[in-house]
Amino acid sequence: MKPSVEGREIRYTTDGSLPTINSKLYRSTLAITKTTLIRASEVIEGDSLSPATTASYLFIPDILTQ
Repeated sequence: MKPSVEGREIRYTTDGSLPTINSKLYRSTLAITKTTLIRASEVIEGDSLSPATTASYLFIPDILTQ
């Protein structure tokens, strides 16, 4: 993930919830080893966040065992 403006923070979640200012701070590549829904937002000003971007990573063995 890269911010649209250099130096902006990215906050993200891996549980499907919308990110908040208190969500995890993205610092480096995430290791995804199971089916995961990532939602991320940029911190724009103070406590303001951009609309969330969502990405789904599906692992077939996880889906087959649901």
